[in-house]
Amino acid sequence: ELWSFDISTYQWVYLNTSKWQMDQLPPPAREQHSTAVVHRDLYVYGGKTRVFETDSNGDPVFTHHSDIVHGDLWKLSVERARQYVLSYPNTTTTDTPIRSLVIQDTDGNNTIPQDSRLMVKISGYTNQSVSMHSDGVNPREGLCIDKAVVRVKLSHPCINQVKVSILGPGPISGSPNYFPLSDEHEVLLFSKLLTNGTGCAGGVHYFEFDDASTLLPEACCTDAFNDTYQPQGQLAEFVGTSMSADWTLVLQDVKEDNIQGSLLAWEIEFTASPCVERYEWTNLTHTTGTGAGAESPVPRYAAHAVAHQDSLFIYGGRDADDNVLSDLYRYDTVTETWTALTPVNFDIALSPGSSVGANFALTSWGLIRYGGYYRQPTIPEEYGNYDNSVAVQDPVTLRWRKIELADGSAAGGAVPLTRDSTFGRRGKPSERYLGATVFIPSHSLHWDTKYTHRNLYDDIIPSSRTNYQGSIADSLLMIGGFDGSTGSVFDGSSGGYLIDPWMLRLANWSTPGTRDVQQQYLERHCAWRDRISAVDGVSATQSCLGASGSSCEWRDLIMLPW
Repeated sequence: ELWSFDISTYQWVYLNTSKWQMDQLPPPAREQHSTAVVHRDLYVYGGKTRVFETDSNGDPVFTHHSDIVHGDLWKLSVERARQYVLSYPNTTTTDTPIRSLVIQDTDGNNTIPQDSRLMVKISGYTNQSVSMHSDGVNPREGLCIDKAVVRVKLSHPCINQVKVSILGPGPISGSPNYFPLSDEHEVLLFSKLLTNGTGCAGGVHYFEFDDASTLLPEACCTDAFNDTYQPQGQLAEFVGTSMSADWTLVLQDVKEDNIQGSLLAWEIEFTASPCVERYEWTNLTHTTGTGAGAESPVPRYAAHAVAHQDSLFIYGGRDADDNVLSDLYRYDTVTETWTALTPVNFDIALSPGSSVGANFALTSWGLIRYGGYYRQPTIPEEYGNYDNSVAVQDPVTLRWRKIELADGSAAGGAVPLTRDSTFGRRGKPSERYLGATVFIPSHSLHWDTKYTHRNLYDDIIPSSRTNYQGSIADSLLMIGGFDGSTGSVFDGSSGGYLIDPWMLRLANWSTPGTRDVQQQYLERHCAWRDRISAVDGVSATQSCLGASGSSCEWRDLIMLPW
């Protein structure tokens, strides 16, 4: 089975691929497989399956047997998103970025007023490329917004006194029967009033507002603005809505004096995908690229997987005889070829923090490990083999350290994302191993608003950093696992298995100051790795991308995607 977990509504959605692939069966059922995402596609490798024979009555026959260990590779293709740009003035095209346009407000129609607001609208209803593919097509092909980026070019002698925001549809509701009443939801983009006042910065200013940017406009610039900045509000609040709407840029000069500025151009770029996406399986086990199959890894389960650009790396795991493996392979998703590499220091870096069945997630903060099972030579008096601690490995020093978590046992503490989770709920998930984890950066999180009758009467609250600060943070999503509980074990598949989802909010790490320090740390230690080594004449990071047999250091590999 294939399921999708909505991180906004915390709801499961069953994905039936058979309606799109009548002649392609999905991968056989399995557990402890390795997965990684490469360019929006999900690659699944290996794993194992436990199958019991049945007697004439259909009851399982419990006999000693070996699990089926898989060595197949599958790709789950997710329907590609599409890019659309709405621009003002209409002469602006995607071939000429507004940053490069030379425009003057000769007629004065776009002068930023000091006693009111300048509102410049772009309609998604009249744009042919949007209207042909967005709303009103059909439920299968209609497009929903995945991401929005706003670009603004304006001139002003003192940008510190300008306020910029955008009006659009939303925020979206958790109800499929409710849509925004009007395009009046405001997201604050820029306001230098929030700074400590460093004086005026004059000239022509270019802003690109992107939730994924780590550069805060209030922490920048004494000269003209000309970069990609994080907006004051969240453009992610438009995620899930339709491009077919009225998008209005709002500008205001908040200080009454004798200087004036003008809007020169603005545009909004959407990344949109079908509201009902299409998923397709492709079996890549028998690829035909050069050398394919000659160096393909042996079947295995519980291997580590990490992706970098077009490459998928598979390390270790256990084979069909349950022997521990310590080999490394790289799969090129473009040429569809396997390449065997020589791993260096992988076991030293992973073994101290891995135990057995721990979950790993590579994040901007390092390699995070959750849970695991510790094997002990004798049965202890207190059974504490299962773990629910969290640790992080620094990719630079390769040192592990425990992450101290806030105590969620008190009232108002952490709770599971669903109410039908394990019995005896508490402030943190129970000890377990063999679960599933994924890192979710803060710019990918947004929330759906529960619809009530108050939506019809209450004032719309603008989106600003003041409203959401502390509520959205980099997070680690964990789902399910095994905790060793006993119970009914029909065909060996039900006792002790969990399906409760939990979200670990990395709130203290997600403050602007801490994030900026981490970004500088990352850039400082990653810059040298692209330079040519004076010793071997190759880049320090190219060894993991080299030919068959090339040595690949764990630090080099983990720092590539980091």
